[in-house]
Amino acid sequence: MAIKDYINVFYSFGNNNGFSINAMNSFDISINPQLDMTFNRVICSLQYQIVGKAISNKSKISSLTIDQNGSWKKKNNYNYTGKFELGDLPPSYDGRNLQIIWWLYLDVEFNEESKSRIQNLLLKDVFIFSLIKSFDGKHQNKNVISLTNPNYEYAINDFDKVYKIDPYLYFIIGIFIMIITMVLYFGDILKKYFWIPAIAGIGIAGYGQYKINSIGLLKEIRFKGTHIDNEKFNLEIAILKNEKKISSAKIRYKTIEEVIDDRGTTSTTYKENIYNSETKTINHPVAKVLSTELRYPSRNIPIDFSRTNVRFYSQIEVSFQFKNNTSGVIKQVFPLTKIS
Repeated sequence: MAIKDYINVFYSFGNNNGFSINAMNSFDISINPQLDMTFNRVICSLQYQIVGKAISNKSKISSLTIDQNGSWKKKNNYNYTGKFELGDLPPSYDGRNLQIIWWLYLDVEFNEESKSRIQNLLLKDVFIFSLIKSFDGKHQNKNVISLTNPNYEYAINDFDKVYKIDPYLYFIIGIFIMIITMVLYFGDILKKYFWIPAIAGIGIAGYGQYKINSIGLLKEIRFKGTHIDNEKFNLEIAILKNEKKISSAKIRYKTIEEVIDDRGTTSTTYKENIYNSETKTINHPVAKVLSTELRYPSRNIPIDFSRTNVRFYSQIEVSFQFKNNTSGVIKQVFPLTKIS
C-alpha cells in the first residue's frame, strides 16, 4: 500500500488533454479520499520532457497551491480547477517532434495527526519500516501526449501574386564566362587551365538553355488563393503564355522551417520540410487557368512558432512536364496561418 491507495485522483486538461505553448492551459482535478484527512496545503505541480533530437532535462515549469488549511471526508469528491502556463520550449525542441512526456504531481502536506494515522496504516499493511521514512504524501502520474492543442484550425489570407520567370540569366552568365575565358586565352594570360572556366561556362549556359526551353516558356504565372472553409482552400493558377506546350502538372505545398545560425563569424541558413500536402496531378492538356482545392494541414505544425533566427513559412510548388520532354518547377510563398 502507498499514499495513492488512500487517495483517488482524476484529472483532465483542456483542449482534449493537449497543451498549448506560451498559453494558459486549464485543468480539472477531482480528489476522492478513502480516509478522513486534514492538511495544511495541497500543491499541484507539472514537470515535462520534450522528445526531439535529444530529450531535455526534466524541468518543473509550474507549481500552484489548489487548497490549504482544509480537510477531506472519506469517499467525498473534491473538485479543483486551475491553469498552467507552458513557457519556452527547451533547446532539444527542433520544430518537428511535438511529443511531450509530462508528470502531474499532487503533493499533500498533511497535518501531524493525519500523517501519523496514514503512516500507521502503511506500516500495518506492508510491515516495512522504511515506508514510514519515505512517506511524503506525493501522488504521481506519468503521461505521454501531444504537446500542442489538437483542435487546430488553419486559414490563408487571400492572395493574388504574379511569378515572373527570367530564364535568360544563367544562359547569359555562361556565355559571359566563355567570352572572358576566350579573351584571356588568346591574350596569352590564361593558357594552362583555361579549360576549367570554359567547361563551367558551357555547363551554366547549357543549364540556362534548358530553362529557356522548359520553364522559361511560361514567362509569367499568376497565383490566386481563396479561403473556402476550415478544411480547404482554393488555388487558381493562371498561365499567361504557352499553356498548350504543357503536357501535365503536379500541384502541392510545403511548410518549411528555416533556422539561421549566426553564432560564429559567418552565418549559415538551414532549411527543412516539416509538412508536405497531398499532390494534385493534372495529366490532361493543361488549360490557361488551373483551379484546384487543397486541404489544410492534416496535423499540427508550428507555423505560429516565432523565435529569433527561426521562422516557418509555406510555399506552393507546381511541377510542369512539357511536350518537348523538359520539365520545371515554380515555387511561390503564400500566407498560411494558424487560427487555433
